[in-house]
Amino acid sequence: MSSNIDIGFILAAGRGTRMRELTNICPKPLIQVKGKALIDYNVDRLLKAGIQTIYVNLFYKGEMIRTHLQKTYPDVDFHFIEDYMPGLETGGGIFQILPELTQKAPQGFFVLNSDIILEETTPSSLERLKQHWIPEQMEVLLLFQPTEMLYPAGQDGNYFLENGLPRRQKPGEQNIPFLFAGTQILHPRAFNEAPKGSFSLREIYDRAEKRQTLGYVIHQKRLFHVGTPEAVKIAEEAL
Repeated sequence: MSSNIDIGFILAAGRGTRMRELTNICPKPLIQVKGKALIDYNVDRLLKAGIQTIYVNLFYKGEMIRTHLQKTYPDVDFHFIEDYMPGLETGGGIFQILPELTQKAPQGFFVLNSDIILEETTPSSLERLKQHWIPEQMEVLLLFQPTEMLYPAGQDGNYFLENGLPRRQKPGEQNIPFLFAGTQILHPRAFNEAPKGSFSLREIYDRAEKRQTLGYVIHQKRLFHVGTPEAVKIAEEAL
């Protein structure tokens, strides 16, 4: 099955403290890898999947991100949302405009982290998610990354597959084979029990897991999680 998902959301409000001094003057989404801003890698993924309407939530040095995107992609229909308080986290950043998303994307919308770079497959990771999305049955569809193809190397995952169903790690578990790859489709009803204010999307995933409305697609190539200065160097050398 293939679904008509035509709205994207990029999470770009975080402070990026693990980048240390790199984010003192530059927000994390604008840190460059091979001469290209991190957020641009993910805007390009959405555009290649036919997504022309892109929401971006902003907080830390948000005006720099807004200016960069409007200059770099003058023809894209960006909707910039200023987080109304610090630390809304991933869930709260989306929930603040949920009524608008429910109206414009009643069958679901893409959500991408702004600090990842994927080597794309054919069809692309977003096209594969669309092909597997069943909005009548699913609330969340996550892209999973095998940890042996994750850079920097040595990171543990956060999901197991048990009897064909995803299960998030429990405290103390190790050698977890899959990491959530910062790419997903969410249905608006996944937020039906969401709290107001600050909360993580993990709460949405956990509720969907319990209801067995959490799906997954496994990415087949390398993923670079660019969250530290060291990870920037690793990505530039590998790419």
